[in-house]
Amino acid sequence: MSTDNKIKNTTSQALIFGDNDLVYGLYTKGRLKNFRDKYGGQLLTELPSIYDVGYDNHWANYSIAMIQEWCSQGLSIHFDLTGILDMDDILANRGKYADCITSKELRFIKENLKKLANTVKFYKEEREVQPPWINE
Repeated sequence: MSTDNKIKNTTSQALIFGDNDLVYGLYTKGRLKNFRDKYGGQLLTELPSIYDVGYDNHWANYSIAMIQEWCSQGLSIHFDLTGILDMDDILANRGKYADCITSKELRFIKENLKKLANTVKFYKEEREVQPPWINE
């Protein structure tokens, strides 16, 4: 199925995230900050430092712990997939991006989707889309 068929009828003008919503995705080239600035929410980098909460520079562990924490409280997570390459390899934990933090976050969400309920939404090119593993 093409990516276009996965896109829901959500226009970018309708996207508004709550102040307590977390926004995930690629930080490169200011992409995620621009997405957050446009639609709201907060970035993981704006939460208390990982050093303050005992994760000793293990950013991936901290990130996954925040996904769990946010979802356990019923808060929303918005994951921007724009710019993510080699999605099939990322989800299969192989290829040059397999060990990237964003890849680990996506695999964690996929593996724990039932626990995370309906708290995680995905976007690509400023439109809501199905999770990347649908119809894989």
